[in-house]
Amino acid sequence: MKIKSIIAAMVFLATPAQSEEMSPNIFCTFLGAWAESMMGARQAGASLDEILEVVDDTTEEPWKLILIEQAFKTPIGDTPEERKEISKHFGDMLKLQCLIHFAKKSK
Repeated sequence: MKIKSIIAAMVFLATPAQSEEMSPNIFCTFLGAWAESMMGARQAGASLDEILEVVDDTTEEPWKLILIEQAFKTPIGDTPEERKEISKHFGDMLKLQCLIHFAKKSK
């Protein structure tokens, strides 16, 4: 699926191997770039529901927490259950960022 490829590329660019000194500002930039890439997917014909579904599909994947941990230089969650819950909230944050971005662009 094209959308998953876009997300995978964005994640690759923001992984610890690419940026050992990720700061909160870089993290926010990543969120903006993620939303921008989702806008590109939308313009390419993907529905908003499709895009948000991709976020839900990746909720249990560890890359989201890796990004947060790199950005704020602190481990997140002491147990797998805590990490899963935090990852879900991060997925919700990505969806919200995406919706805000679409709303701004559609004005």
